[in-house]
Amino acid sequence: MRRALPLLLLAVVGARAQNPDPSTLDGKVVLGYQGWFRCPGGGAMGTNWSHWANGMPTAASLVIDMYPDLREFEPGETCIVPGMTSGGNPVSLFSSGNSATVDRHFLWMRQYGIDGVLVQRFVTDIARNRDGGDIVLRNVMDAARRHRRVFAIEYDISGANAATLLTTLQNDWKYLVESLAVTAHPGYLHHNGKPLLAVWGIGLNDAKHPPNDPQAALQLIQWFRSEAQVSYLGGTPAYWRTLSNDAATGSQWNGVYQAMDAIQPWTVGRYSTLAAVERWKRERIEPDLAVTNQRGQIYMPVIFPGFSWYNLNRTAPQNQIPRNRGEFLWRQAYNARSAGARILKIAMFDEVNESTAMFKLAARRADAPDQGYWLTLDADGFTLPSDWYLRLAGEIARMFREPAPPAPAMPSNPGPPFTAAGAPPLSAVNAASFSGQAVAAASLATVYGEGLSVEAGALPSGLTLIDASGRGHSPTVLYASANQMNIVVPAEIATGPATLVAERGEGVLAYARIEITPVAPGVFSANSTGHGPAAAQVRLVRPDGTQSSHLVSECTPAGGCRAVPVDLGPEGSVAVLELYGTGIRGRTSLEAVTCTVGGIAAPVLYAGAQGGFAGLDQVNVLLPRSLAGRGLADIGLSVNAIAANAVQISIR
Repeated sequence: MRRALPLLLLAVVGARAQNPDPSTLDGKVVLGYQGWFRCPGGGAMGTNWSHWANGMPTAASLVIDMYPDLREFEPGETCIVPGMTSGGNPVSLFSSGNSATVDRHFLWMRQYGIDGVLVQRFVTDIARNRDGGDIVLRNVMDAARRHRRVFAIEYDISGANAATLLTTLQNDWKYLVESLAVTAHPGYLHHNGKPLLAVWGIGLNDAKHPPNDPQAALQLIQWFRSEAQVSYLGGTPAYWRTLSNDAATGSQWNGVYQAMDAIQPWTVGRYSTLAAVERWKRERIEPDLAVTNQRGQIYMPVIFPGFSWYNLNRTAPQNQIPRNRGEFLWRQAYNARSAGARILKIAMFDEVNESTAMFKLAARRADAPDQGYWLTLDADGFTLPSDWYLRLAGEIARMFREPAPPAPAMPSNPGPPFTAAGAPPLSAVNAASFSGQAVAAASLATVYGEGLSVEAGALPSGLTLIDASGRGHSPTVLYASANQMNIVVPAEIATGPATLVAERGEGVLAYARIEITPVAPGVFSANSTGHGPAAAQVRLVRPDGTQSSHLVSECTPAGGCRAVPVDLGPEGSVAVLELYGTGIRGRTSLEAVTCTVGGIAAPVLYAGAQGGFAGLDQVNVLLPRSLAGRGLADIGLSVNAIAANAVQISIR
């Protein structure tokens, strides 16, 4: 069963994801990447529960409000949390030090059309990170190369020593450039012909974000721009332009902001309602853009999906800024784009401490640990898949990438797949029948496309089925070529709309949307067309107890097939037709499977897995004696009231 599997086109979507251009910020949507989580898995994974909890994770020690969806993670990739359960099952947490985890995060970025990240590099952690080999940054570099995502360094100066800040940054940047060669990485972001470097926190009106002297801040910026030859992206206070609220006062700060190549005002928590989002556009974004445009600077608004830090700050309210199904996030993105912003930062990819995380998250309270407070995606009364915010991020990235005016209404069913004119079609196919519009779990299917990536002598790994719950599955591949892959749909896949993601040449992804149903019956035909003689056999038990089996069709080397007449045997014999198909085993009951042969009801004795081949189903049908002499007869099979394709047998 390789290329002979017939092809049922279920959904053709002209859709593909292109690789982002690292030479410019224009049109980019990037997410902040903390990468600060550890768990006591030993080695690069760590020795403690850093940023998950204060000590061992318990309901009282947690410092995160949102629980990551870990269903795709491999055994050994996470650490089991002693004493915590979810529905009686052990609970795990991941480590950013694990290269497989970071690679998975960048795979998600690629699959959902997200350009890349600003990698947070905390000044207070530089020495420790370098002593540990900068394992997370190396993981990011490897994953960004593999998945063709862009990234740049963003220093976070929180808690830094004002007296040593400039020297620390200078020495570390030289180390990153000369020893780790970050700016030589093919995915490192550049702008105006120079590597991009972001520094977050300068200008905030507190002592925790030095330098508090505007001349010292200006010296830092000028060194990076003139000596290090970077395009400088400043992570500034939200009220940088008016030198008010969260911004340091004093007119000299105006010169500091004017010296930056790009400005990125921090807005997380600065507003909490849709009405406030609208005011922010009028009072901050539009005037900010007017100033930066006049100065020839690029302006990067920061948006966030919601906010909650109850476990980190037990006096704070739970679900402090509700996500409201993504409407809060979407309106911010729409306002930024419609105001004229060309780039955008979303805070953050993996920040579960303040609940701004955009990656896959526990969708229901039942999906999170039983112990403690957890903010899950159903908190605001909506049933969402775990990947909902990755899907929205992809749509937002498309909003900034495409020249068309943005849509104010959030998509009701955000991608992927994202439609693209002229994209080569990708289809999901049922392996046995041309009828129906779905495939079933644990069934045989075929992926059809153009230029699919297949390594010589190896089956591909660049194929994913993302189900309706947000979980990605890697199906078993039975056969692969540049134009076709035969697969087994995973048994544990959720029913509902699913997205098929396949890798094409040059790292480009192709998409198709398919429907996963409990059953999608198809019967194999001998000529692999879904009709004509059945690919089946008749097992005959004679009155004397002797048995024999006979194929019901035969095919010539040229590919033509014909039905071979079968004998029902002498009076008293039992003839059982063994049909082979797929998408049948999910039946509700044996009684839900019916069959007719030549219009005559034929009892179904068995309908389920064939047992010898993955995804292959078998239906055993008792042939009535009244069919003797019928000749060519159609077989009508129905499972859960869904008709399969009609095939034929000939009865002598």
